[in-house]
Amino acid sequence: MTDKYGKDLVRALIAAINSGDPAELTAFLTVAWQGDLPSPPTPARPESSADPATAAVNLLAMAKSTGELMIMSIDADGTNRIRCLLFAPLIRNWYELTVRIGDDSTVDAFDLEPASAPDWLPAEGNLDSRITQATSYLQELWDADLFSGVVRLTQADDVLYESAYGWADRETERPNLSGTPFNVGSMNKMMTSVCIGQLAEQNLLDLDDTVATHLPGFRLDLTSRITIRQVLHHTSGLGDFFNDRFFAGARETLETVDDHLALIHDDPLLFEPGSRFQYSNGGFIVLGAIIEAKTGRSYFDYVREHVFDVARMTASRFPSADELTDEAIGYTNYTAAGAVVGPRVPHLDTLPRRGAPAGGGYCSAIDLTRFGDALRNDRLVGAKVKATLLDSTDGISRIGGALYTLGFQVHTEHDVVSYGHGGGGPGISSFLDVFPDQDRSLVALSNYDSGARNIRAELRRIFWPAD
Repeated sequence: MTDKYGKDLVRALIAAINSGDPAELTAFLTVAWQGDLPSPPTPARPESSADPATAAVNLLAMAKSTGELMIMSIDADGTNRIRCLLFAPLIRNWYELTVRIGDDSTVDAFDLEPASAPDWLPAEGNLDSRITQATSYLQELWDADLFSGVVRLTQADDVLYESAYGWADRETERPNLSGTPFNVGSMNKMMTSVCIGQLAEQNLLDLDDTVATHLPGFRLDLTSRITIRQVLHHTSGLGDFFNDRFFAGARETLETVDDHLALIHDDPLLFEPGSRFQYSNGGFIVLGAIIEAKTGRSYFDYVREHVFDVARMTASRFPSADELTDEAIGYTNYTAAGAVVGPRVPHLDTLPRRGAPAGGGYCSAIDLTRFGDALRNDRLVGAKVKATLLDSTDGISRIGGALYTLGFQVHTEHDVVSYGHGGGGPGISSFLDVFPDQDRSLVALSNYDSGARNIRAELRRIFWPAD
């Protein structure tokens, strides 16, 4: 295979994705792709990438959230790997695409990851100018049907910026508002981490205790080898509850922490505890079970009283599916049956009946900036425990461009530190960035696939706090 052939193949792939035509992309994949085909994000059926037509729909569903992709550079290294720097001009995001060409001159591997802007500069102008830039950017995305949700920026007690776009419920045309609760996905991991930190402050547990010490009824053969710190770090070897049993129908009955725990009860460790990092939703279910065991309360009652109430998060809760009232409905191109091309559909058939310590609760943008304030001001945990939860010295725990600490993601970019967490899933996208040195909290919540994740880099650039 020549480098020119590989580059031309990748150019044809991007052109087929940008076409938005399932038939054109399917035809390309049928001829040019012999490896593992692209599959949808969790939670969606893992077998849904079994054929070119389904893989084409998965790729087009991904492109639905990015808009057109432009090839900014393309390089071949002589080892059958083609690397491209891609730019999505509407969302202003950069990606690195790596494609491996097999010996038969067809694509056999594909990896797309967010990339840093090659010539990054913060936005210019005073706060009013930056507000205008943010509003123009978000309005363009709403007009292009790439964003629906809420953005909120606070500094101490002041709201610097707040805007909302789209519908919380399309059928009734109920609008998204700053007080609308959204499913925040994995952002609840921060709250579970805080609860564990509170128990450590009360000397009810130590982070270096084994899980078995506090949860003796759950898989002693595994938990006697795993520490609480490793579970928080995602280095425990525990796996995920988005497994075959979840997709076979268990999701419809998941109401309690024990219900979720049963989904991972029989699973083996994926690796030796402490040897590497692998994101684990199942691990945070175990942490929720520890919280229940040590407090004698349900996880949901404990987090309401000791996190939501303390931080004044008045709209935050973990409702069951039949208790949803004012919450935003997520809209997605990923259904329980697989990806779909065309208008987004409600996401309710992809969700557990109720959220859990790993995620799936509902919070508003107002509440999440209050959570950020409470963290900064040590109202949820003291300074010593907070420093432990945010300790980023473990070099193996990384997710995206962030160091993953004990339930938090810590970013250091251009000499500015922030911490928080993101969340994602079908019709779910969210992030919180807390800037401790500037007393700022930046929140974005979206009820579109990747809606908040895709605007994070540009919003951080527009509202960059270094000045």
